[in-house]
Amino acid sequence: MRTDPCDEPIRVNRFAEGRDLAIAMLRRCSEATLMDRAALEARERVDPAAPQHRWVLTYLLELQRDPGLLDGFTAVLSDYLACGSGGSPEHYERVTASMLTGSRNADR
Repeated sequence: MRTDPCDEPIRVNRFAEGRDLAIAMLRRCSEATLMDRAALEARERVDPAAPQHRWVLTYLLELQRDPGLLDGFTAVLSDYLACGSGGSPEHYERVTASMLTGSRNADR
């Protein structure tokens, strides 16, 4: 019987680096100029003739190049999208793998 990969334990060896990549993405998301170019509907962009700026692609390509970052990255985004904990990237700077697993040594 296969388990859902979304429920597998966190591999903590690169957790902090993946977490930091997600934090950087959340910070970039709050840039006002980004919102003007990234709107899904052309009519909502500053220049409706310009293509949508798919800025998230940069982060996804980084994860594709280095899958060891996935655990920390997906932990932060899962919480952010589902719970909105703290609502700010700074909230996630305090999150460590040990907080997620309950083990005091998990993020070492």
